[in-house]
Amino acid sequence: MKELRAAILRMRSYGDSMGEIAKSLRIPKATVQKAIQPKLEEYEEEWTYQQDTAPSHKAKETQAWLRKNVPDFITIKEWPSYSPDLNPLDYAIWGYLEAKTCEKPHESIKSLKKAIKKAWDEMPDDMVK
Repeated sequence: MKELRAAILRMRSYGDSMGEIAKSLRIPKATVQKAIQPKLEEYEEEWTYQQDTAPSHKAKETQAWLRKNVPDFITIKEWPSYSPDLNPLDYAIWGYLEAKTCEKPHESIKSLKKAIKKAWDEMPDDMVK
């Protein structure tokens, strides 16, 4: 179960919806939900959950699950579609990483991953402050 939970959380962090995860892993959606819920309960302080407008984030199923399980989240209707000030990763970090890692073609996923890690490690500190 530990490996399954890790796989579910990893896939969720990549932006896969609960339905996509369940289908890929051939497990019930309820199992995906049970794996995600304890992670939400680990936070002791108040927090607000926000995400961008990726299709898996906008899915009715995802929005319904968040309304039920997350104490405070910004709904898709409340979240502005173009918000570089609210979601700097999408507008600064990913662009920088893509530019650095795609300067030359990669022959393998391993090569691409290595280039991404190198670009991340060499990223100027002021980009994330």
